[in-house]
Amino acid sequence: MDKRYWILGGAVVALIVIGTLYFLSSRKNTQTKELTFVTYNEDEKNLSDYTAAFETANNVKINFKKIDPKNYELESLNLLSTGKVDIWGMPSSWIPKQHAKLAPYTGKLTTPYQSLYPKIVASENIINDKIYGLPISLDTLVLFVNNDIKAKNQDSTPAEDAILSAEPKTWDDLVAKNPLLQSGAALGTADLAAAPDILTVLMLQNGTQMTNQDNTQATFHTALNTLGGASFPGAAALNLYTSFAKNNKTTGDPLTAFTNGKAAFYIDYSAKESDIIRLNPNLNYSIRPLPQVKASKNPINFTSYETFTVPNASKNQALAWQFLIGLANKDNLKTYFETSKKHPALMELADQSDVVDQAVQTAQSWYNPEPTEVAKIFRDAITQVVSGQKAQTTLDGAAVQVTTLLGKIEN
Repeated sequence: MDKRYWILGGAVVALIVIGTLYFLSSRKNTQTKELTFVTYNEDEKNLSDYTAAFETANNVKINFKKIDPKNYELESLNLLSTGKVDIWGMPSSWIPKQHAKLAPYTGKLTTPYQSLYPKIVASENIINDKIYGLPISLDTLVLFVNNDIKAKNQDSTPAEDAILSAEPKTWDDLVAKNPLLQSGAALGTADLAAAPDILTVLMLQNGTQMTNQDNTQATFHTALNTLGGASFPGAAALNLYTSFAKNNKTTGDPLTAFTNGKAAFYIDYSAKESDIIRLNPNLNYSIRPLPQVKASKNPINFTSYETFTVPNASKNQALAWQFLIGLANKDNLKTYFETSKKHPALMELADQSDVVDQAVQTAQSWYNPEPTEVAKIFRDAITQVVSGQKAQTTLDGAAVQVTTLLGKIEN
Protein backbone atom coordinates (compact mmCIF):
# COMPACT_ATOMS: atom_id res chain seq x y z
CA MET A 1 0.00 0.00 0.00
CA ASP A 2 1.20 3.51 -0.76
CA LYS A 3 2.95 5.07 2.24
CA ARG A 4 0.79 8.15 1.68
CA TYR A 5 -2.28 6.16 2.76
CA TRP A 6 -0.51 4.99 5.88
CA ILE A 7 0.44 8.55 6.72
CA LEU A 8 -3.07 9.83 5.96
CA GLY A 9 -4.66 7.04 8.02
CA GLY A 10 -2.34 7.71 10.93
CA ALA A 11 -3.16 11.40 10.81
CA VAL A 12 -6.88 10.66 10.85
CA VAL A 13 -6.50 8.34 13.86
CA ALA A 14 -4.40 10.94 15.66
CA LEU A 15 -7.02 13.59 15.01
CA ILE A 16 -9.75 11.30 16.34
CA VAL A 17 -7.76 10.56 19.51
CA ILE A 18 -6.96 14.24 20.08
CA GLY A 19 -10.56 15.21 19.44
CA THR A 20 -11.85 12.58 21.83
CA LEU A 21 -9.42 13.67 24.56
CA TYR A 22 -10.37 17.32 24.04
CA PHE A 23 -14.07 16.47 24.19
CA LEU A 24 -13.66 14.50 27.40
CA SER A 25 -11.51 17.23 28.93
CA SER A 26 -13.89 20.04 28.04
CA ARG A 27 -16.84 18.00 29.26
CA LYS A 28 -15.06 17.41 32.55
CA ASN A 29 -14.35 21.12 32.90
CA THR A 30 -17.98 22.05 32.27
CA GLN A 31 -19.42 19.53 34.71
CA THR A 32 -21.07 21.24 37.67
CA LYS A 33 -19.15 20.89 40.92
CA GLU A 34 -21.03 20.23 44.15
CA LEU A 35 -20.62 21.46 47.72
CA THR A 36 -22.51 19.81 50.55
CA PHE A 37 -23.57 22.24 53.30
CA VAL A 38 -24.62 20.57 56.57
CA THR A 39 -26.39 22.63 59.24
CA TYR A 40 -28.72 22.38 62.22
CA ASN A 41 -29.80 26.01 62.47
CA GLU A 42 -30.04 27.50 58.99
CA ASP A 43 -32.81 27.32 56.42
CA GLU A 44 -31.84 27.11 52.77
CA LYS A 45 -34.35 29.83 51.84
CA ASN A 46 -32.59 32.37 54.08
CA LEU A 47 -29.41 32.02 52.02
CA SER A 48 -31.02 31.51 48.62
CA ASP A 49 -30.00 34.85 47.06
CA TYR A 50 -26.31 34.48 47.88
CA THR A 51 -26.29 30.77 47.08
CA ALA A 52 -27.84 31.28 43.64
CA ALA A 53 -25.32 33.98 42.73
CA PHE A 54 -22.39 31.85 43.94
CA GLU A 55 -23.62 28.81 42.01
CA THR A 56 -23.84 30.79 38.76
CA ALA A 57 -20.50 32.52 39.17
CA ASN A 58 -18.60 29.35 40.08
CA ASN A 59 -20.46 26.63 38.15
CA VAL A 60 -21.26 24.84 41.41
CA LYS A 61 -24.31 23.30 43.04
CA ILE A 62 -24.78 23.87 46.79
CA ASN A 63 -26.57 20.94 48.44
CA PHE A 64 -28.11 21.92 51.77
CA LYS A 65 -28.76 19.28 54.39
CA LYS A 66 -30.48 20.44 57.58
CA ILE A 67 -30.45 17.91 60.44
CA ASP A 68 -32.56 17.90 63.59
CA PRO A 69 -30.49 19.45 66.42
CA LYS A 70 -31.40 16.51 68.68
CA ASN A 71 -29.57 14.08 66.38
CA TYR A 72 -27.10 16.50 64.86
CA GLU A 73 -23.86 15.43 66.46
CA LEU A 74 -24.19 11.74 65.58
CA GLU A 75 -25.66 12.24 62.10
CA SER A 76 -23.30 15.00 61.02
CA LEU A 77 -20.26 13.04 62.22
CA ASN A 78 -21.49 10.00 60.29
CA LEU A 79 -21.74 12.14 57.15
CA LEU A 80 -18.33 13.62 57.85
CA SER A 81 -16.79 10.15 57.84
CA THR A 82 -17.87 9.71 54.22
CA GLY A 83 -15.74 12.66 53.12
CA LYS A 84 -18.71 14.23 51.37
CA VAL A 85 -19.25 17.19 53.73
CA ASP A 86 -17.69 20.45 52.50
CA ILE A 87 -19.22 22.97 54.91
CA TRP A 88 -19.97 21.80 58.43
CA GLY A 89 -22.03 24.00 60.73
CA MET A 90 -21.41 23.37 64.41
CA PRO A 91 -22.09 25.01 67.77
CA SER A 92 -19.10 27.21 68.53
CA SER A 93 -18.54 25.22 71.73
CA TRP A 94 -17.58 22.20 69.60
CA ILE A 95 -14.41 23.78 68.25
CA PRO A 96 -12.05 22.63 71.05
CA LYS A 97 -13.23 19.06 70.60
CA GLN A 98 -13.50 18.99 66.80
CA HIS A 99 -10.84 21.37 65.45
CA ALA A 100 -8.50 18.46 64.59
CA LYS A 101 -11.09 17.45 61.97
CA LEU A 102 -11.10 20.91 60.38
CA ALA A 103 -9.16 22.63 57.61
CA PRO A 104 -8.30 26.22 58.60
CA TYR A 105 -8.61 29.14 56.21
CA THR A 106 -5.22 29.72 54.56
CA GLY A 107 -6.00 32.92 52.66
CA LYS A 108 -5.91 36.53 53.78
CA LEU A 109 -8.96 38.58 54.71
CA THR A 110 -9.21 42.15 53.46
CA THR A 111 -10.31 43.13 56.99
CA PRO A 112 -8.77 41.42 60.04
CA TYR A 113 -11.06 38.79 61.58
CA GLN A 114 -10.82 40.48 64.98
CA SER A 115 -12.19 43.69 63.46
CA LEU A 116 -15.16 41.96 61.87
CA TYR A 117 -16.52 40.06 64.87
CA PRO A 118 -16.99 40.51 68.63
CA LYS A 119 -14.12 39.34 70.84
CA ILE A 120 -15.96 36.15 71.81
CA VAL A 121 -16.11 35.02 68.17
CA ALA A 122 -12.43 35.61 67.53
CA SER A 123 -11.45 33.83 70.74
CA GLU A 124 -13.52 30.76 69.85
CA ASN A 125 -12.85 30.49 66.11
CA ILE A 126 -9.14 31.29 65.96
CA ILE A 127 -6.68 28.67 67.23
CA ASN A 128 -2.93 29.23 66.95
CA ASP A 129 -3.60 32.22 64.69
CA LYS A 130 -5.61 30.09 62.25
CA ILE A 131 -9.26 30.70 61.38
CA TYR A 132 -11.40 27.60 61.80
CA GLY A 133 -14.94 28.98 61.61
CA LEU A 134 -17.12 31.83 60.35
CA PRO A 135 -20.53 32.56 61.90
CA ILE A 136 -23.18 34.78 60.35
CA SER A 137 -25.60 35.14 63.28
CA LEU A 138 -25.39 35.07 67.09
CA ASP A 139 -27.68 34.71 70.07
CA THR A 140 -27.34 35.33 73.81
CA LEU A 141 -29.10 34.42 77.02
CA VAL A 142 -31.77 36.99 77.93
CA LEU A 143 -34.36 37.51 80.64
CA PHE A 144 -37.99 37.17 79.53
CA VAL A 145 -40.30 39.16 81.83
CA ASN A 146 -44.07 38.76 82.14
CA ASN A 147 -45.24 42.39 82.22
CA ASP A 148 -48.49 41.38 83.93
CA ILE A 149 -46.82 39.89 87.00
CA LYS A 150 -48.78 40.39 90.22
CA ALA A 151 -47.83 40.66 93.86
CA LYS A 152 -48.57 37.73 96.15
CA ASN A 153 -51.07 39.87 98.07
CA GLN A 154 -52.68 43.26 97.73
CA ASP A 155 -51.33 44.50 101.05
CA SER A 156 -47.74 44.87 99.94
CA THR A 157 -45.71 47.61 101.59
CA PRO A 158 -44.27 50.59 99.71
CA ALA A 159 -40.84 48.98 100.03
CA GLU A 160 -42.11 45.77 98.48
CA ASP A 161 -43.84 47.71 95.71
CA ALA A 162 -40.53 49.42 94.93
CA ILE A 163 -38.82 46.02 94.69
CA LEU A 164 -41.52 44.68 92.41
CA SER A 165 -41.54 47.67 90.06
CA ALA A 166 -37.76 47.94 89.66
CA GLU A 167 -36.13 46.42 86.59
CA PRO A 168 -34.25 43.24 87.60
CA LYS A 169 -30.67 44.12 86.69
CA THR A 170 -28.93 41.77 89.12
CA TRP A 171 -29.51 38.27 90.45
CA ASP A 172 -30.13 39.83 93.87
CA ASP A 173 -33.00 41.78 92.30
CA LEU A 174 -34.56 38.52 91.16
CA VAL A 175 -33.97 36.92 94.55
CA ALA A 176 -35.73 39.85 96.23
CA LYS A 177 -38.71 39.78 93.84
CA ASN A 178 -39.27 36.03 93.85
CA PRO A 179 -41.02 35.58 97.24
CA LEU A 180 -43.22 38.66 96.68
CA LEU A 181 -44.81 37.33 93.50
CA GLN A 182 -47.78 35.08 92.91
CA SER A 183 -45.62 33.29 90.37
CA GLY A 184 -41.87 33.67 90.65
CA ALA A 185 -38.97 32.85 88.38
CA ALA A 186 -38.90 29.60 86.42
CA LEU A 187 -35.36 29.00 87.64
CA GLY A 188 -33.30 26.86 89.97
CA THR A 189 -33.83 23.36 88.60
CA ALA A 190 -32.23 21.24 85.89
CA ASP A 191 -35.52 21.24 83.92
CA LEU A 192 -34.80 24.59 82.31
CA ALA A 193 -33.55 24.13 78.73
CA ALA A 194 -30.62 26.51 79.23
CA ALA A 195 -29.83 25.45 82.82
CA PRO A 196 -26.21 24.33 82.09
CA ASP A 197 -25.47 27.60 80.27
CA ILE A 198 -27.09 29.70 83.00
CA LEU A 199 -24.99 27.95 85.63
CA THR A 200 -21.88 28.49 83.47
CA VAL A 201 -22.46 32.22 83.06
CA LEU A 202 -23.16 32.53 86.78
CA MET A 203 -19.78 30.92 87.43
CA LEU A 204 -18.09 33.32 85.01
CA GLN A 205 -19.86 36.32 86.54
CA ASN A 206 -18.64 35.18 89.97
CA GLY A 207 -15.04 35.02 88.74
CA THR A 208 -14.73 31.24 88.43
CA GLN A 209 -11.69 29.99 86.51
CA MET A 210 -13.17 27.07 84.62
CA THR A 211 -9.90 25.29 83.66
CA ASN A 212 -6.18 25.67 84.26
CA GLN A 213 -4.03 27.62 81.81
CA ASP A 214 -3.22 24.71 79.52
CA ASN A 215 -6.80 23.39 79.60
CA THR A 216 -5.87 20.01 81.02
CA GLN A 217 -7.77 20.22 84.32
CA ALA A 218 -11.11 21.57 85.47
CA THR A 219 -10.71 24.24 88.17
CA PHE A 220 -14.27 25.51 88.63
CA HIS A 221 -14.40 23.75 92.02
CA THR A 222 -11.35 25.53 93.44
CA ALA A 223 -11.05 28.61 95.67
CA LEU A 224 -9.46 30.68 92.88
CA ASN A 225 -11.44 33.80 91.92
CA THR A 226 -10.26 35.62 88.80
CA LEU A 227 -12.19 38.77 89.81
CA GLY A 228 -10.66 38.91 93.28
CA GLY A 229 -13.92 38.18 95.06
CA ALA A 230 -14.93 35.49 97.54
CA SER A 231 -13.29 32.08 97.56
CA PHE A 232 -14.91 29.08 95.82
CA PRO A 233 -16.92 31.20 93.35
CA GLY A 234 -18.13 28.08 91.48
CA ALA A 235 -19.92 26.76 94.54
CA ALA A 236 -21.36 30.23 95.18
CA ALA A 237 -22.77 30.27 91.64
CA LEU A 238 -24.31 26.81 92.04
CA ASN A 239 -25.86 27.80 95.38
CA LEU A 240 -27.28 31.00 93.87
CA TYR A 241 -28.86 29.22 90.92
CA THR A 242 -30.43 26.43 92.98
CA SER A 243 -31.71 28.91 95.58
CA PHE A 244 -34.49 29.80 93.13
CA ALA A 245 -35.79 26.25 93.37
CA LYS A 246 -36.91 26.94 96.95
CA ASN A 247 -39.41 29.54 95.76
CA ASN A 248 -40.06 28.02 92.35
CA LYS A 249 -43.84 27.73 92.16
CA THR A 250 -43.88 26.35 88.61
CA THR A 251 -44.46 22.75 87.68
CA GLY A 252 -43.68 20.94 84.46
CA ASP A 253 -41.88 22.58 81.57
CA PRO A 254 -40.58 26.09 82.53
CA LEU A 255 -41.23 27.54 79.06
CA THR A 256 -44.83 26.36 79.15
CA ALA A 257 -45.20 27.77 82.66
CA PHE A 258 -43.99 31.16 81.47
CA THR A 259 -46.19 31.27 78.38
CA ASN A 260 -49.19 30.24 80.52
CA GLY A 261 -48.59 33.16 82.89
CA LYS A 262 -47.53 30.89 85.75
CA ALA A 263 -43.97 32.22 85.92
CA ALA A 264 -42.92 35.84 86.11
CA PHE A 265 -39.41 35.32 84.72
CA TYR A 266 -37.81 32.93 82.28
CA ILE A 267 -34.21 32.81 81.04
CA ASP A 268 -33.21 31.34 77.70
CA TYR A 269 -31.76 32.35 74.35
CA SER A 270 -33.66 35.09 72.53
CA ALA A 271 -34.56 32.66 69.73
CA LYS A 272 -37.06 31.12 72.14
CA GLU A 273 -39.23 34.17 71.50
CA SER A 274 -40.71 32.44 68.45
CA ASP A 275 -41.88 29.57 70.68
CA ILE A 276 -43.34 32.01 73.22
CA ILE A 277 -45.33 33.76 70.50
CA ARG A 278 -46.48 30.43 69.08
CA LEU A 279 -47.60 29.11 72.47
CA ASN A 280 -49.27 32.34 73.60
CA PRO A 281 -49.49 35.14 71.03
CA ASN A 282 -51.32 37.33 73.55
CA LEU A 283 -48.71 37.16 76.31
CA ASN A 284 -47.58 40.60 77.48
CA TYR A 285 -43.84 40.15 77.91
CA SER A 286 -40.58 41.99 77.39
CA ILE A 287 -36.97 40.97 76.81
CA ARG A 288 -34.38 42.31 79.24
CA PRO A 289 -30.63 41.84 79.59
CA LEU A 290 -29.38 38.82 81.49
CA PRO A 291 -29.01 39.71 85.21
CA GLN A 292 -25.50 40.18 86.56
CA VAL A 293 -24.10 39.05 89.90
CA LYS A 294 -23.81 42.70 90.90
CA ALA A 295 -24.11 46.10 89.30
CA SER A 296 -21.02 46.44 87.13
CA LYS A 297 -19.63 48.43 84.25
CA ASN A 298 -18.19 45.15 82.97
CA PRO A 299 -21.10 42.74 82.57
CA ILE A 300 -20.51 39.14 81.56
CA ASN A 301 -22.90 37.47 79.14
CA PHE A 302 -23.14 34.12 77.38
CA THR A 303 -23.68 33.41 73.70
CA SER A 304 -24.61 30.50 71.47
CA TYR A 305 -24.26 30.36 67.71
CA GLU A 306 -23.57 28.12 64.74
CA THR A 307 -20.17 28.61 63.18
CA PHE A 308 -19.40 27.28 59.72
CA THR A 309 -16.26 25.23 59.18
CA VAL A 310 -14.57 23.24 56.42
CA PRO A 311 -13.68 19.60 57.23
CA ASN A 312 -10.16 18.50 56.34
CA ALA A 313 -11.76 15.46 54.66
CA SER A 314 -13.42 17.71 52.08
CA LYS A 315 -12.05 17.51 48.54
CA ASN A 316 -13.27 21.07 47.86
CA GLN A 317 -11.69 23.00 50.70
CA ALA A 318 -10.67 26.08 48.71
CA LEU A 319 -14.10 26.42 47.08
CA ALA A 320 -15.88 25.84 50.41
CA TRP A 321 -13.88 28.59 52.09
CA GLN A 322 -14.52 30.85 49.10
CA PHE A 323 -18.25 30.32 49.68
CA LEU A 324 -17.97 31.11 53.40
CA ILE A 325 -15.77 34.19 52.98
CA GLY A 326 -18.23 35.59 50.47
CA LEU A 327 -21.17 34.75 52.71
CA ALA A 328 -19.62 36.73 55.57
CA ASN A 329 -19.74 39.91 53.46
CA LYS A 330 -22.24 42.43 54.88
CA ASP A 331 -23.77 43.17 51.46
CA ASN A 332 -24.48 39.48 50.90
CA LEU A 333 -26.13 39.19 54.31
CA LYS A 334 -28.67 42.00 54.01
CA THR A 335 -31.41 39.80 52.54
CA TYR A 336 -30.49 37.02 54.97
CA PHE A 337 -31.22 39.18 58.02
CA GLU A 338 -34.39 40.59 56.50
CA THR A 339 -35.62 37.03 56.00
CA SER A 340 -34.27 35.22 59.07
CA LYS A 341 -34.82 38.00 61.67
CA LYS A 342 -31.67 36.80 63.43
CA HIS A 343 -28.95 38.84 65.13
CA PRO A 344 -25.85 39.57 63.02
CA ALA A 345 -22.43 38.25 63.89
CA LEU A 346 -20.69 41.07 62.01
CA MET A 347 -20.21 44.05 64.34
CA GLU A 348 -20.81 46.46 61.47
CA LEU A 349 -24.42 45.25 61.20
CA ALA A 350 -25.18 45.17 64.94
CA ASP A 351 -27.87 47.39 66.45
CA GLN A 352 -26.40 48.79 69.66
CA SER A 353 -29.87 49.45 71.06
CA ASP A 354 -30.75 45.76 70.81
CA VAL A 355 -30.45 43.62 73.96
CA VAL A 356 -28.76 40.71 72.18
CA ASP A 357 -26.43 42.82 70.04
CA GLN A 358 -25.27 44.62 73.17
CA ALA A 359 -24.81 41.42 75.18
CA VAL A 360 -22.65 39.78 72.51
CA GLN A 361 -19.98 42.44 73.06
CA THR A 362 -19.43 41.27 76.65
CA ALA A 363 -19.94 37.53 76.17
CA GLN A 364 -17.40 35.08 77.55
CA SER A 365 -16.90 31.35 77.16
CA TRP A 366 -14.56 28.60 78.32
CA TYR A 367 -12.67 25.63 76.90
CA ASN A 368 -15.53 23.14 77.02
CA PRO A 369 -14.13 19.68 76.16
CA GLU A 370 -17.41 17.90 75.43
CA PRO A 371 -20.49 20.20 75.42
CA THR A 372 -23.10 17.43 75.45
CA GLU A 373 -21.48 15.52 78.31
CA VAL A 374 -20.64 18.65 80.29
CA ALA A 375 -24.27 19.77 80.04
CA LYS A 376 -25.32 16.45 81.60
CA ILE A 377 -22.70 16.83 84.33
CA PHE A 378 -23.92 20.34 85.20
CA ARG A 379 -27.58 19.26 85.16
CA ASP A 380 -26.73 16.43 87.53
CA ALA A 381 -24.91 18.89 89.80
CA ILE A 382 -27.98 21.14 89.92
CA THR A 383 -30.28 18.22 90.72
CA GLN A 384 -27.97 16.97 93.48
CA VAL A 385 -27.84 20.36 95.22
CA VAL A 386 -31.61 20.83 94.94
CA SER A 387 -31.91 17.40 96.58
CA GLY A 388 -29.79 18.52 99.53
CA GLN A 389 -26.17 17.77 98.66
CA LYS A 390 -23.57 20.47 99.38
CA ALA A 391 -22.58 22.53 96.35
CA GLN A 392 -18.85 22.19 96.98
CA THR A 393 -19.03 18.41 97.28
CA THR A 394 -21.06 18.26 94.08
CA LEU A 395 -18.62 20.42 92.13
CA ASP A 396 -15.65 18.39 93.36
CA GLY A 397 -17.17 15.33 91.70
CA ALA A 398 -18.17 17.26 88.57
CA ALA A 399 -14.62 18.59 88.17
CA VAL A 400 -13.20 15.07 88.16
CA GLN A 401 -15.53 14.13 85.30
CA VAL A 402 -14.72 17.26 83.27
CA THR A 403 -10.97 16.76 83.78
CA THR A 404 -11.34 13.26 82.31
CA LEU A 405 -13.05 14.77 79.25
CA LEU A 406 -10.30 17.38 78.87
CA GLY A 407 -7.79 14.55 78.69
CA LYS A 408 -9.50 13.17 75.59
CA ILE A 409 -9.16 16.32 73.46
CA GLU A 410 -7.10 15.88 70.28
CA ASN A 411 -4.49 18.62 69.94
